[in-house]
Amino acid sequence: PLLRDLAQAVALSPSLSAAVENQYVQPIEKEQSAGEVTARVEYVIVDQKQVNIFYTLDSTRYQAMTATPSIASLTGEDLEGYSISMSNWGEANGELQQCTVDFVNGEVPPGLCLTLAVEDHGSWEEESVAAPRRVFEEAAEEAPVVLAELQFDLTFDPAYTAKGEIITLDQPIELDGQELIVTTAEIYPTHIRINFSDVPENTAWLHGLSFYLENEKGQRFEAIGNGISATGSPDSPMMTSHRLESSYFSGSQHLTMHITQVTWLDKDLERVRLDLKKTEAERLPQGVTFAEAKQLDDGWELVFWAKRYQEHHSYQLWGTAYFDEEGNAYDTGGWSSGGSLWHEEDGKRVEDETRFVT
Repeated sequence: PLLRDLAQAVALSPSLSAAVENQYVQPIEKEQSAGEVTARVEYVIVDQKQVNIFYTLDSTRYQAMTATPSIASLTGEDLEGYSISMSNWGEANGELQQCTVDFVNGEVPPGLCLTLAVEDHGSWEEESVAAPRRVFEEAAEEAPVVLAELQFDLTFDPAYTAKGEIITLDQPIELDGQELIVTTAEIYPTHIRINFSDVPENTAWLHGLSFYLENEKGQRFEAIGNGISATGSPDSPMMTSHRLESSYFSGSQHLTMHITQVTWLDKDLERVRLDLKKTEAERLPQGVTFAEAKQLDDGWELVFWAKRYQEHHSYQLWGTAYFDEEGNAYDTGGWSSGGSLWHEEDGKRVEDETRFVT
C-alpha cells in the first residue's frame, strides 16, 4: 500500500515514476517522535548525484504541519556543492512528503543525517477558505513555530549510489553564431545532465536552453519540470549543466537532442546601470521593463516586468549581487517572481498572462 502512495507522490516526475515502476526504491522505515509530533522516513530514491527522501508527519494535535529539511554528514565532514528543496507543501497528516538533495559537482556520500524542523501552520482548510491571502512581507513577519526537530541517520545501499553513466562527447555545435561544446552526458536513474563549455571567441554567455532528447523509439525526455533545471559556474554567468528527465530505464540505444529555444546574455551586458530615483535603466535585456523602485528603511525594493515565453513560467533575471559606483559587491537579500503585482494606489492586483514580475 505504501508503494502505491509513493507512486502517487511521484506521479508528476517521469524519472521518479519510472524508478518506482522498476522497483528502484530503498526502504528506510525509521521513525522519531518528540512531544505530539511523529515523523517517519519511509523510502529514498538515490543514485550517484541525487537523494529523494520520502517521509510522513503525524500528530494528534496539529492538523497542518510542514517540515524544513536540512542535512549533515554522518562523519562530521563539511558537505559542499549541494542544494536541498521541498516538492510538497500543505500535505495532510500521514501523506508522503518529499525533499530532494541534489549534489552539483560531488557525488552522494554513503549516508546523510537528515533533520526535519517540523512547523505548525494552523489549518490549511481554514486559511484557504476563511482568511484572505496575505502579502509576502506580512506573512514573513510571523515565522511559524518549530514544534520539534527530528533527526534521522540515513545509510544508502551502495548498489544505488553507484548507479550512473558518464558519456564523453566533446561535440561542437553552433547556435546563433555562438559556438558551444557539448562535453558530457550524465545519465542517472533520477535525471540526465547535459554539460556544455564555452569558447573564448563567443560574444554571449549561454543563459537558458530549452531542449529535449528523443530515443530511437520516439520516446521524449523533457526538461526537469519540478526541480533544478540548470546550474552554472562561479567562474562565469554561463549555465553549464542542464537537467532532463531520465532515459535510464527506457532501454535507449541512441538519443537525439532537439533544441527549441536559446537565451543568451551578451558579455557586455553582465551588469546594467540603474537610476533608482528616476526608475530608469541605461540598458536592459530584451523584453524586460524596469517598473518600480521603492525606497525602504533598510534599502530598496525593485520591480521588473519580463516577457513570459511559456505559459505559467517565470525565470530568474538577475544574480544574487549588486554593485555600487566603485564596483563593491553587495548581497541583494533575495528575490521572488510571480504572475501579478499589487498596486497600493489602485488597491488591486494587476495580472498579465504574457509577462511575469520579479
